[in-house]
Amino acid sequence: MGTLKMPSTDLRCPLQRRKRRFGFTLVELLVVIAIIGILVALLLPAVQAAREAARRNQCKNNIKQMSLAALNYESSHRTLPYGGWGFFWVGDPDWGVGEKQPGGPLFQIAPFIEETAVQQIGSGLGNFIFAENTPKKDALRTLIASPIKSFICPSRRGVDVYPASTVTGDPAGDPKNTTHNASRTDNNLYAKSDYGFNGGGSVGTDRGPELICYQNYPVCGGLEPVDKGGIVGKRWGARMAQITDGTSKTALAVEKFLPEPLYETGQHDGDDNTCFHGYDVDVARGFGQPPQQDSDYDKTAAVQPYNKQLWGDCKTCAGSAHPGVVQASLCDGSVHSYSLDIDKSVWDSYGSREGGDVNP
Repeated sequence: MGTLKMPSTDLRCPLQRRKRRFGFTLVELLVVIAIIGILVALLLPAVQAAREAARRNQCKNNIKQMSLAALNYESSHRTLPYGGWGFFWVGDPDWGVGEKQPGGPLFQIAPFIEETAVQQIGSGLGNFIFAENTPKKDALRTLIASPIKSFICPSRRGVDVYPASTVTGDPAGDPKNTTHNASRTDNNLYAKSDYGFNGGGSVGTDRGPELICYQNYPVCGGLEPVDKGGIVGKRWGARMAQITDGTSKTALAVEKFLPEPLYETGQHDGDDNTCFHGYDVDVARGFGQPPQQDSDYDKTAAVQPYNKQLWGDCKTCAGSAHPGVVQASLCDGSVHSYSLDIDKSVWDSYGSREGGDVNP
């Protein structure tokens, strides 16, 4: 006869039964959040550094493109780009190249960086600029409001148009061969450049000739060439044979100094005109002063009107938004990063094409 089995019964007190838990306790959750915060804090600088490295590399590529364009220009015209007429003038595609061209070196190299369409705005419209709103002057207004990506450092600002302002924030005057048309929305908005060509020890600010020069050229005042020992000057550009210090020892193009708070205001003397202007600190830079960091300015000035003593008056010198370095090309087409602590005499020698200097 089979044995009768009784069903098993858990005789433990219900309070002693082990309950299964789901989720986290508050302490565990706080620990996880703290760990995530630490990881983010550790990774964020690395991410930011990687992004800056990419921007710096793009900046280097921009300078490389400019430099190769200048060298290709030299191959075509047997001289490096001329500096243009002065800061009262912008480039005109109907005025050719060299000493006759009002526009500066950035305007003249544009076709060599695949920007012919921009550089040719206004072509074929003649030279009639002695009245307001002529087709030529209106077209050149469109030209100077046409930004070029290769002329902008991505660590500094985006590819866009920016105000043309005086140091007090007032609208700047129009170039002589453009117009101020009230029906336009881009008046006083210019295409800028974060780079300039080597102007030697310093770069002058020259208005250039008067308006009548468009009719009487070359019999007009204000056309005297200026050569300060660099690669470009007013109505002047160096020939390769004149670079006796060697193409690998002489600077060609460099980043411009621009105080951080003025990136988008146009209030700095070295950033108040377009990339298509003639000879001026907007398109050329001197090597007589050491390069500066864009962030090297008096922070108390951030809440005050523009003041040269506070913001710094380095309108002619090189500078950079990249931590600790400035990038420049040499006349052999190579691009290098230089410490902002570079010896002044060494930096100055890079700006001289025939000083007999021996650079590292």
